[in-house]
Amino acid sequence: MPKETQITAGADISDIYYFGHNNGSSDVTAIRAGGNIVFSSVPNYDVQGARDFTGIQVGGPGTLVVEAGGSMDLGTTAGIQAVGNVWDPLQLPDAGATLIVAAGYSKDFSNVSADVRFFNSIQTEGTNYSIDLAAGDTAQAQQIVAEARADVIAPFFGKSAAAGSGDIDMTLSQVSSLCGVAPVFVFVNGSLNVGQSTFITDTQRQSTGIFTAQGGAINIFAVGDVNVNESRVMTFMGGDIIVWSDTGSINAGIGSKTAIVASPPALENVNGEEVLVFSPPSVGSGIRAVTYNPDPEVDAEPPLAGNIYLFAPQGDINAGEAGIAGRNVILGAVQVLNANNIVFSQGEIGVPTASTGFSGLSVLSGTGSVTQQMQMAQAASMSAAANKPASLFSLPEDSFTAPWIEVRALSVFDVEPDDGSWEKTDN
Repeated sequence: MPKETQITAGADISDIYYFGHNNGSSDVTAIRAGGNIVFSSVPNYDVQGARDFTGIQVGGPGTLVVEAGGSMDLGTTAGIQAVGNVWDPLQLPDAGATLIVAAGYSKDFSNVSADVRFFNSIQTEGTNYSIDLAAGDTAQAQQIVAEARADVIAPFFGKSAAAGSGDIDMTLSQVSSLCGVAPVFVFVNGSLNVGQSTFITDTQRQSTGIFTAQGGAINIFAVGDVNVNESRVMTFMGGDIIVWSDTGSINAGIGSKTAIVASPPALENVNGEEVLVFSPPSVGSGIRAVTYNPDPEVDAEPPLAGNIYLFAPQGDINAGEAGIAGRNVILGAVQVLNANNIVFSQGEIGVPTASTGFSGLSVLSGTGSVTQQMQMAQAASMSAAANKPASLFSLPEDSFTAPWIEVRALSVFDVEPDDGSWEKTDN
């Protein structure tokens, strides 16, 4: 579809393949089901071995809204993607659509300004809750949560929360923003299970989970649990992560944290033009706000990594085996588990045992230990620590610099010739 589109079903939507784009910043493409939205749980492949034609991809600016009155199961499909101008760089602006995904509500979430105000408010209330909880003032902390539910959460959802529960399950799929700094919003009137990434190929692993590739924030509100499992919730090139589990717990996952998967840029023919398409690196699992510099020749420094805000006022926050990493890490929960797998480069609130580390690619495979961090190259400047609010965050006592850097050339492209074409060499 070459323009904004509205698709509505009174009951269920199953195995839909939608591919289109918005043309302007005010355009809204919406796919809504009164019942469930369900995708196949078994991947199918065409004769070239490409992924089955199921999933939702929207290019261009504006907003993409996918809502289910019941549950949503993305199965093993390409999932829900805002792809910006990746497939049409000649006609579309270099901006991605704001991505909104909701399950278990009858509310219209397409008002992005209202969504931003909502998450700004729960970030503020959650941070105040974490500060009081860390100071040992449990009564005041619980009072803040009660006020947040009465003054922020209940008015925002209104009567839509009575529509019924709804989970979001992602077996081997993604909810992603690939271009621009547009945010991702996820509302779940139930539990969120981000999925698995074990026993699959590197290519499949690189495209699973909830992530933004160019600095967009990730905002998640769930009534129940948020389980990353073997997948990831991750921002690249900056972008904060806010997760509020109202009555459940937050688990950062059990996936591998030891491998970085970085694919080389690939030439793709788009409207007769050869376009160099870059895919962000990925790691095994975890909740991480990281950063890297995709083009050091253009930008001297990578953008600052984002902050992590995790709140589970009636449950636990478990860093799991995969870990939690960000510039500042703010946690508020009844109990925080596996704190040795929590990494921050600037400061923390609510982390039981102080953990320090980098928030660039150097910590993508780390858990906060010096040995593991020294195994990867430092990709982000630590100079931003001077800007930290001293009244809220504690400075790490030591900083560590990687003693060596390993660089591997995955592919080599010749210098661009006069005709604008590119050729891959045999080197």
